[in-house]
Amino acid sequence: MDLKELVTFRNELVNCSTNSVHREIATELRKILHLMQTQSFTSKDIVDNVLKKYQDLQNSLLDFDSTMSVTHQHVQELIHVLEPARFSESTSRYQNTCDALDAEQRAVNEDFYVDIMARRKTPEMKAAALNTFIERVFSASIAVSEDFRQLLQMRFMAYSDWHYPAVIIRPGKEDLIDNMVANDPLYVIDDYPELFEPTQNRFNAVYQRRLRFYSGPDALTSLPNNQLALCMAYNYFDHKPMEVIQQDIQIMYDKLRPGGIMAFTINDCDRSGAILLVDQCSAYYTPGNQIINYAQNLGYELDFKISDGPTTWVELKRPGQLESLRGGQTLAKINHK
Repeated sequence: MDLKELVTFRNELVNCSTNSVHREIATELRKILHLMQTQSFTSKDIVDNVLKKYQDLQNSLLDFDSTMSVTHQHVQELIHVLEPARFSESTSRYQNTCDALDAEQRAVNEDFYVDIMARRKTPEMKAAALNTFIERVFSASIAVSEDFRQLLQMRFMAYSDWHYPAVIIRPGKEDLIDNMVANDPLYVIDDYPELFEPTQNRFNAVYQRRLRFYSGPDALTSLPNNQLALCMAYNYFDHKPMEVIQQDIQIMYDKLRPGGIMAFTINDCDRSGAILLVDQCSAYYTPGNQIINYAQNLGYELDFKISDGPTTWVELKRPGQLESLRGGQTLAKINHK
């Protein structure tokens, strides 16, 4: 059995519905019954017989719907049988990727090349190694339509407010961080400190003092509890396995203030295109509905969701009303370098 084909078949079943057929048949048959019941020459027996056939047809349609529901459940069970191997493969591949990146990051910061000559690295060599490392990490980018990207940009802008602190995870080279400059302070999170360089180079020294950089495995846990109004992660969880996503959204629940939003993109493996990326080793197996169900069990509310190809944008809300005690802010103009 092929997982991609099963997911495609399941989604096509979900998109098929007999509801419109039910409504159309019911409407037309009611017209027929009304017409027959208002004629003096149609006997009660004829009308009763038509009514019985109508009820038989309704029961047949309901029986058909029940059969399709059983079929959908069977397909879902087949998918569940194949999922453990996909989760395990994703975890193993992710760990290997992390080990390779850790080794490369250490090599970037070493003063010597490990070779027979034990050459000392020149500043130019170190800069080139750093650039190669950064490019390797950021080369894994998601492909979305321009309309989808513009929608996300508007979502970013709608949440940008100087009254509230916010966090963005791996801004990378994206310009979406420009829509969050009003948030004060703005925390910037990534796995390695070297990956902050594009963001640091993006803003002048004055604005950089308003940014708070945290890196490493404990970066999220270092953030203050019950303070953040917003957490954004574009093109980050798309390259993480299920257990990492679950861990981070669990940590962020405590970091968000009531009414706060955690918004992110994922490689949504409830969509067949996302499974193709997994098969190509470009992403990990992360079904969107399982992520959302996990979040809801933590206490989140699903506030917004939209998909584009294999990518799904999810906005989770910590229940409550967003409030701020700030009365004013020192204004400054942000000039890019």
